[in-house]
Amino acid sequence: SLRMGVQTDDRLGMEPLFGVIRKDRKTSLDLTIYHRDFRVGIFAPTVVIGVEANRSNLPLAAYQNRYISLGLTREF
Repeated sequence: SLRMGVQTDDRLGMEPLFGVIRKDRKTSLDLTIYHRDFRVGIFAPTVVIGVEANRSNLPLAAYQNRYISLGLTREF
């Protein structure tokens, strides 16, 4: 399955260290791969590959992340 998400985080208060109101926008995209006929007991192994980026008006809070996750699922 392919999943995309967008999240906005608008803070109410002033950041005391930087003197601004922080605003972030996180975008993510991940792909989950599994083969339901290949099982370990009642579970199917999964591989999740994804990327996410957080844009912020505070440079310290901005980042890009890539990830790979291995797991088990019972969803078919």
